[in-house]
Amino acid sequence: MNDKVDTNISKDNDSLWKKGFDLAEAAKNYEDSGKRFELYRQAIKYYDYVLANSPNHLKSLNGKGAAYANTGNYRDAIFFYELVLKINPTFEKTVFNMGFAYLNLEKYDVAISWFKKILKINKAYSRANFNLGNCYFYTGQHMQAMKHYLKELHIDPLCIKSTSNIITCLVKLGRKDLAQELLENKSKLKNTKLFIINKRYSRYAAYPAHNYANRYPGFTKTRH
Repeated sequence: MNDKVDTNISKDNDSLWKKGFDLAEAAKNYEDSGKRFELYRQAIKYYDYVLANSPNHLKSLNGKGAAYANTGNYRDAIFFYELVLKINPTFEKTVFNMGFAYLNLEKYDVAISWFKKILKINKAYSRANFNLGNCYFYTGQHMQAMKHYLKELHIDPLCIKSTSNIITCLVKLGRKDLAQELLENKSKLKNTKLFIINKRYSRYAAYPAHNYANRYPGFTKTRH
C-alpha cells in the first residue's frame, strides 16, 4: 500500500482526518491482522499529517490513540488520549476510550471510573453501560454487572451481547431457572429486573477477576 498521504483531497484538517477515520473504520472489516494493521498504520499517517499542522486537533489525537488501541497497543493509546483530555477533559469519545483501554489492560477499577465519568457527561452513551457491566463482571460483582447490562438494553434493545451476559450472571448467582427463562424467551427480562431489586439476593461472593471469558463461552468481553 502506498505510504504517501494524499494531500490533494483537501488542505482542510477535518477532511484529512476523515480520510484517516475512513481507513480505520475499513480496518475493522478485515479478519486478517496484517491487512487490518496496515490500514491502521495508514490512518495514523493521515492523523500525523493533520497534527503536524494543528497539534491540538482533538479528533486526530483521539483517532491516533484509537488506532493504537485497535492494534493492542493500549499504553500508547492512553498517551494520546491524555493529550486530548488535557485540552478538553469532557471530549466524550476519548473519555469512553480511556475506559476501554484500561478494561483491556485489566485495570478494572480505573476503567470503572472512566465509564462512570462518560455516563455523567452523557447518560445515553450505551457502550459505557455495557463495558461498565463487563468491569463489574470481571471483578465478581455480578449483580452490579446485570444492572448495567439492563441499562444498555434500555438504550439499545437489540444488544444481544447484553442479554447473553445477563444469562451468564444469573448462572453465576445460582439462578439457572431465570437464566433458562431468559434463554428461551427474551421478554422474561422483567423477571431479571425483579430479581436484581429483591434484597434477599443483595449479598453475593466475589470471584477472581480473570479468565471468565474462557470459563464461560457465552460471555462477551467488550464492545467498542
